[in-house]
Amino acid sequence: MQSFLGGARGSLHIPALVLSHLQYAAWRTWPLETGGILLGHASQVLANVTVAVGPGPEAQHSRYGFTPDADWQATQVAEAWSVDGSIEYLGDWHTHPGGTTRFSDLDRKAAVTISEAPAARQPRPIMLVLALGRNGQANLAAAYLVGGRLRAAKVVVEART
Repeated sequence: MQSFLGGARGSLHIPALVLSHLQYAAWRTWPLETGGILLGHASQVLANVTVAVGPGPEAQHSRYGFTPDADWQATQVAEAWSVDGSIEYLGDWHTHPGGTTRFSDLDRKAAVTISEAPAARQPRPIMLVLALGRNGQANLAAAYLVGGRLRAAKVVVEART
């Protein structure tokens, strides 16, 4: 596994089609929060998302958080790995309905928890937030965990599928 180290040149690349699935899931639960898992490939300065797993049908959504349907997500991740055994867990995505792209302390604590979980095998998880504005606008921000802090990463939306 190659860890995403980010840095000044670090970026998260996400296909437009994958982003459209995230936006669909986000608006479906508006004004409640939702989220899921990011899978793909990483180098020291680049993370490529290839699969985004949603919250699952039994997820619980609230205004300032959500609890995923972990069993459903595990099945989705296993299916993705059966198609491409080289993908890895990159991190998580979630929404801030009516909010900003600023990462909260709760987001940072979630990233720390992920980094310390042996099963995640991701010492520097990426966090992607999709902020949904009341005007229908959606903004993205990404960050990766380094030294217990979230550091900004550039988000690149790619036209490829």
